[in-house]
Amino acid sequence: MTTPIAKLWQLGPKLLRVEYLPVVTEIEKIDAHFALLTEHFGKALYMLVDIRQVRSANARARRHIAKNNNVTAAAAIIVNSGPSAIIGNFFLRFDGPPFPAKLFTQEEKALKWLNKQN
Repeated sequence: MTTPIAKLWQLGPKLLRVEYLPVVTEIEKIDAHFALLTEHFGKALYMLVDIRQVRSANARARRHIAKNNNVTAAAAIIVNSGPSAIIGNFFLRFDGPPFPAKLFTQEEKALKWLNKQN
């Protein structure tokens, strides 16, 4: 499934892989993304979030994702050593999501942590 800002795969009940597109800056697209998630999968979702392709996510967009996200129960965020690591660190440190979230460079470790949250 594709939303305006990401590609999605259901890995299990309430477990999704979310691969964000390179640019995530428009609030309307973020809202449409969360509306589609709710419509198709419900709420209290455990997200394996891959932001390795993200090159642009401004403070307003990051804050909106953290504060207006009522679908995520926990997020394991996959980053690399490039811009995604910077974006991920800003998201955790300054935007303060109200759900457990952690950065990973290895997908296996991210999934293991995410399964422990459930």
